[in-house]
Amino acid sequence: MFGHRKASTSSNGQHQRNGSSSGNGHSFEPSSSSSLMVNRSQLKRNGLQPNKRPRTDFLEKLNIYRSWLAEFDDDEKNVFIRELLSHSGTSQIHLLSSLLEPRLHQDCPPNCQDPFASVPAPIALLILGYLDPASLCKCARVCRLWRRYANEPYLWKKLCRTPRSYRLSCAAAEKKHLEQFTDCDGVVLWKEAFSERYRLWRNWYAGRCVVRTFEGHTQGISCVQFDADRIVSGSSDNTIRLWDIRTNCGLGTMTLTGHSATVRCLRLDGNRLASGSNDFTIKVWDLSVNPTWSSIACRQTMIGHTNFVRCLQMDCEKIVSGSYDRVLKVWNIENGQCYGTLTGHNEAVLCLQYDDDKVVSGSADNAIKAWDLRSGQCVMTLHNAHQNAVTCLQFDSDRIVSGSLDRTIKFWDMRTGRWLQTLDWMQGEGHTGVVRCLQADSWRIVSAADDKTLKVWNLHTGQRISTLQSHTDGVTCLQFNDQRIVSGSYDKTVKLWDFSIC
Repeated sequence: MFGHRKASTSSNGQHQRNGSSSGNGHSFEPSSSSSLMVNRSQLKRNGLQPNKRPRTDFLEKLNIYRSWLAEFDDDEKNVFIRELLSHSGTSQIHLLSSLLEPRLHQDCPPNCQDPFASVPAPIALLILGYLDPASLCKCARVCRLWRRYANEPYLWKKLCRTPRSYRLSCAAAEKKHLEQFTDCDGVVLWKEAFSERYRLWRNWYAGRCVVRTFEGHTQGISCVQFDADRIVSGSSDNTIRLWDIRTNCGLGTMTLTGHSATVRCLRLDGNRLASGSNDFTIKVWDLSVNPTWSSIACRQTMIGHTNFVRCLQMDCEKIVSGSYDRVLKVWNIENGQCYGTLTGHNEAVLCLQYDDDKVVSGSADNAIKAWDLRSGQCVMTLHNAHQNAVTCLQFDSDRIVSGSLDRTIKFWDMRTGRWLQTLDWMQGEGHTGVVRCLQADSWRIVSAADDKTLKVWNLHTGQRISTLQSHTDGVTCLQFNDQRIVSGSYDKTVKLWDFSIC
């Protein structure tokens, strides 16, 4: 354990008692009994009963260890202490604690006192509010006063509301999560709520999750959507399948047929599902299901694109779609009529996102465009945003994140269009295959590529958090929330990565 200072052992692992070293040329055998420098008072101070006479061989070994410690540097002493603690029982740990307490305070001035003892509680909480969760938990172990302050709900509520890592991605998820930690009097147990979020956050950072596989499609998966109860997937086999998340059954519970070519894109909103296909059409489905009846059916078919429908998004009033015919179209979801066409891309429109009246689209012409839906005008163009087709993107009020066939992920300033950062496979962190899809929330990005992997990134630093591997072919699509990722692949499977049950 301790390199050249390790005493020799016999074949059964017991220390040989001749006192000789193992090939290092030194002898640790005491030269005389006078070298046994441990007296009865020392033994009593160190926890050995003085009326219990120590064995001579124990005293010899004790002095050997003392001589070793005198030669060890600080790093070696640290290793020695850790090893010693790992082989100690409860009584030894208790003894060590009682011996350390006076040593830790020996350098304190005579008038030393707890700084929080004379500080008003609001000031103490203000100070503790600057600490991270781990430091706050350490403070709780100092004394009863510090424990009372460190457990104050205000501090844990503040951590739960931190805009980045620990806050859930949407208001609905926040509300649902806090309901689980609200007692019968309506009081939120903020520390317990944060503890659960912290566990989830650590699972994401460690890539620790349970993977479930859903099989049934006969061709590669091209698009996925999910909610709390079900997964919906579209495939090159021209079908849409529904899967029940609540069961462990990996077989589809329902198959929707109607498209005559590959289903390229999906959007799920409650019981309403929109799908786009290589048959140039968009279909809107009603997924209402009751134990005694079902109204699952295609309620609307939208015809207007003159080439493959590659991407779409939907809200309660409209659908925005992008196509290989180089245009984006805006549709009334109730009557299926197209009431707006956005033109400007020189090649196929491969991805889009919209929020309120703003749409951002990416194309095979390597450009990213931002549009005003009210006027139908392009308000910003990032020419040659990538060296190849822009396959996926997402934006918020501050930035655009885009992925491409050039294997990179790039960040752009939403207001100015200025390039901010590139996540490149050549830097040893990024994808080594074509980036097919990505999604971002308030603190993370999840991307997937032809290299068969999904990668999780820190949105604010660009640091790769984890790499997830289970698919046996390129990953074509994904969606995630705070607990799960659902992905689809050319390997014909849908996988659910659950970070909440580890």
